[in-house]
Amino acid sequence: MKLNRLEFWIATAFLVFFIYMNMLSTYSPTPEYIIFHVWPSLLNSLSLYFSFLVINNVIIFRNFPLKKWSNIAFQSTGILVLLLAVFTITNQIRNQHTIPFPDSLMSMFPSMLWITGILAAYNILKYGLLNSVSNTRSEKENMFFQLTVACVIWLTLLGILLSSLTGYIRDQFATIFISAIPCAGITYFLNRFQFLPDYHLGKVKKQTYYFLISSTILIAFTFFYILWLTTWQDMSVGSYIAINLFCLAVALISSHFSFSQHLKQTELLSLKTDLGKSSADLQFLRSQINPHFLFNVLNTLYGTAIQENANRTSEGIQKLGDMMRFMLHENTLDAIPVAREIDYLKDYIYLQKLRIVNSDQIHVEVNLPENPYHQTIAPMLLIPFVENAFKHGVSLQNRSWITISLHCEADRLDFDIYNSLHPKRETDTERFQGGIGLENVKQRLQLLYAGKHELTIRQSQTEYFVHMTMFL
Repeated sequence: MKLNRLEFWIATAFLVFFIYMNMLSTYSPTPEYIIFHVWPSLLNSLSLYFSFLVINNVIIFRNFPLKKWSNIAFQSTGILVLLLAVFTITNQIRNQHTIPFPDSLMSMFPSMLWITGILAAYNILKYGLLNSVSNTRSEKENMFFQLTVACVIWLTLLGILLSSLTGYIRDQFATIFISAIPCAGITYFLNRFQFLPDYHLGKVKKQTYYFLISSTILIAFTFFYILWLTTWQDMSVGSYIAINLFCLAVALISSHFSFSQHLKQTELLSLKTDLGKSSADLQFLRSQINPHFLFNVLNTLYGTAIQENANRTSEGIQKLGDMMRFMLHENTLDAIPVAREIDYLKDYIYLQKLRIVNSDQIHVEVNLPENPYHQTIAPMLLIPFVENAFKHGVSLQNRSWITISLHCEADRLDFDIYNSLHPKRETDTERFQGGIGLENVKQRLQLLYAGKHELTIRQSQTEYFVHMTMFL
């Protein structure tokens, strides 16, 4: 709605400007001038003005969000047909009915083609640029994408202009158009990707921002004006100024709302990330039994096992106690050292090996590095895959294997798990139990490492393979 109000006032300002430039600049108009020039021009300007408002602020505004393309095409065509009728009638009045009506009608088609192209290109540019911001792309990629869209629209409009006009008029407007659009383009991209971000971040004050944008417009306008003068010296200065002001207004509106859209999407993504993380953390906490209670009980059992010289039992209890301490203290942090995550994996794998130590059919190979790393990682991102491997990859009746490896260097972590697969029986009560679950960890990866991780999962009837790369 805010954009539509701005467009309304800018369109109204242009209406007043064109009325003055084309109709009221003569100080002593004759009756013939009023009848055959002022009234036709006034009717044309008002018709074009209301057609733009109806198509842009009513038809497209209501139907575009619902993707009702047929409604947009049908209703816009009806408005443009009425506009063509008005243009034809005013053309007859201006020429004092000396031109046959069919010829007058056909002579208006190139102008209508040009107007249709302008309206279509404007809305494609507006909605295309405002919706082109993607948080999965970098600012440079967004800028390249928007530049591509602008160039395609510019070339399309230039083609329509050259094909719909002829002779001197075509040369005049093509020359202005070729210089006006780059001027507006420079203004758009500098404002969108440099001035507005700096102003939003507080790097420049409001007065400095206005000075920068004004200087940019003045320098670009002067440069292309001088270039235009060396190419075409007979062009009306008023026409040149009017077309440039229109293009600059579109550029400023588009850049402001594109940046506003970018800020809204960034804020929305941040809120979504926080909400998703909170949801994932809550789901994890709900899956835990009271850690304080378990920790205290484990301390008691550990002391008892030492007194009874049960070495394996005491070591197992110690490992489990370390895991509980990890979940109680470090799992609440946003990030922990990779070395601590590895220690947690080692403790978990040790405890799992205790229950399969007497089975010759189960082979577990673990390759986890010993040396510490300076990188950090969100806690509990690796353990669900290991849990899944021991849950579905170990069978006391069939040959089973699990291979776990982790490699970390610079800012990259590679994690691989390869295990046999033994589907749970229908009578197994844990068949549908998944702990935190792989879906939960996938959600956390997408929220915390969006665009910075690769996860590949492959499985067959008998094997399961996971490869994950994270850029820390």
